[in-house]
Amino acid sequence: MQRKFEEFQRNPSGRPVMKDIVSKGSARPRPVEAPVVSRPAPRAETKRDLPKRQRRFSFPSFRTFYILVGIFVILAAAFWVLNIFSRAKIAITPRQEFIQVDASIGASADLSREVALEFVSLEETMELEDNVDTVKNATEKARGQVIVYNAYSTQPQTLIASTRLEAPGGKIYRIANAVTLPGAKMVNGKLEPSSLEVTVFADKPGPEYNLGLSDFTIPGFKGTTKYDKFYGRSKTEIRGGSEGLSKIILKEDVDALVARAQESLMASLKEKIERDLPQDIFLPDGAMQVKMSLLEVSPPVNSAGEKVKIKVKGVGEALALKRSDVIEALRAAGLPDESGAVIEVHNLDDLDFEVLTKNFEEKSMTFKIKGMANFVWIFDEETLKKDLTGATRKTRQEVFKRYTSIEKAEINFSPSWWRIFPKKEERIVIEQAIRENP
Repeated sequence: MQRKFEEFQRNPSGRPVMKDIVSKGSARPRPVEAPVVSRPAPRAETKRDLPKRQRRFSFPSFRTFYILVGIFVILAAAFWVLNIFSRAKIAITPRQEFIQVDASIGASADLSREVALEFVSLEETMELEDNVDTVKNATEKARGQVIVYNAYSTQPQTLIASTRLEAPGGKIYRIANAVTLPGAKMVNGKLEPSSLEVTVFADKPGPEYNLGLSDFTIPGFKGTTKYDKFYGRSKTEIRGGSEGLSKIILKEDVDALVARAQESLMASLKEKIERDLPQDIFLPDGAMQVKMSLLEVSPPVNSAGEKVKIKVKGVGEALALKRSDVIEALRAAGLPDESGAVIEVHNLDDLDFEVLTKNFEEKSMTFKIKGMANFVWIFDEETLKKDLTGATRKTRQEVFKRYTSIEKAEINFSPSWWRIFPKKEERIVIEQAIRENP
């Protein structure tokens, strides 16, 4: 029985347990030595190890300080840049009305009618030349213009009709009519020649008397002291001499050139007048005329020549209108109940103007305006900007409501995520949205 118990006390694995190895009668067991465990070196005491009441404040390191200052400077600079370059764009739709107008309006320079009228006058000279086509059997003397000088004395000198002028080649030309040369002038002890323009014609017919610009002497004074003191110089070439079949300048040729000159002067003078008009003044179509003066024809009509040249002067007269007065007349006709409002017609230049009557002598005109007029109410942009800079976010919409000429307003920030409204008026941009159609 005892044996069975001892077997039962064995380890289930079959190994003997400690009491099977150490018998009761053996020597006392040796004490087991504790294993040697290496201990880490004591660490330095830190601020965390101290009691809270023993901890003290210490300044951050220079590196940390510089980093914090740098971050602050960058944020401040970014805020300053954004504040400088940020904008508030305000899209405003003003009050508008489209009205069909058909009004006859009177204008005058003496303010006796609804609209003030500006009378403008401008002149210009022009030269034109063209070929001659008509051929005739004709015998003509060349003719042209010569300036005769008196450098002899302060006394006037009479030259009779047919006084001869001699060209360097010996050809003779004669003064058409009797003339009196004025006396020379004494200036600072020196005699300054006087002059007079005369018409001359060749002594004989024929193309050989056609002459370019030249000097002339007066053979009648030859052998006297006057010979060198009276002389002539061409103003124009001497042309038109012919004999036999030649091309002849006709009145029709001159009239055609004058018509061309008038058309050119009309366009040129209108452009100059419109360019010089103030911004509030405009020139309607049909409110201008050009008066023509024929100054010179060379060679003269019925003279021979391959070409004909004319010189003309055009005087342009225009009846211009004051834009604001025209708009006020249209407003009175289309919106009589809005006399106190400031209104403009946005599409005034697109309306049809028709001049009914015009009188350049009395400086008056009657005209008609027809079309779909776009009336737009005007507000003071600078005053609105000033009011907005002084308003808060809650009262800003109340500012717009005070302007009866504003139909709708929308504020957009730039950049879009920057929501601080500018405090300076120059950073507020107002854009008006004008409808083009009803």
